[in-house]
Amino acid sequence: MRIWRRTWYAIKLCFALGIGWIAAVSGLVFSSAQSNPSVTADAAIVMGAAAWNGRPSPVLQSRLDYAAQLFLHQQVKWVVVTGGTGDNDWTSEGAVAAAYLIRLGLPETAIIKETQSRNSYQNLCLIAPTLKQLSIETLAVVTDPPHVYRSASIARSLGFKAKPAPIDRSRFDSFDSLMKFYLREIWYASTSFFVNHGKGC
Repeated sequence: MRIWRRTWYAIKLCFALGIGWIAAVSGLVFSSAQSNPSVTADAAIVMGAAAWNGRPSPVLQSRLDYAAQLFLHQQVKWVVVTGGTGDNDWTSEGAVAAAYLIRLGLPETAIIKETQSRNSYQNLCLIAPTLKQLSIETLAVVTDPPHVYRSASIARSLGFKAKPAPIDRSRFDSFDSLMKFYLREIWYASTSFFVNHGKGC
């Protein structure tokens, strides 16, 4: 009987700790999603999103427009674009993003491009050595609001000073799609330490 009581107590304790952990992470995800228009950094890093037939998807375009404004307002000196080639595309997200920024008037010399990554962790990990060679220490992490906390946490784990820079309005503008995005990011952020800790690119 004592063994069952101890087991049941341990189960309840683990459940309570798990709920507490998720609640704490949820608070961090939502607080990081707040607008930060005055952010300044060495560089803005645009987290990857889909490119369609050589053009940025609406999600990626929104992120690029926001990063371009940071550069044009002299809040960052560089814009870093990331993302590899999708399964049904012929060019990388990073290459599409760079071309779009050039069309917006950004000089090619101010754009740093990464074109091999397949997920958020690789977006940052694969470009990190290049950024460190350029003595870039602070990053304004540009992405949709629900995605900011996890992305900034990855940047910090790689040795950067990361500042949240969520776009003004997510293209996930319906309530259902936005809530699904938040719930997914809360789950990923809750488990990312265990998944990515000690992980290589």
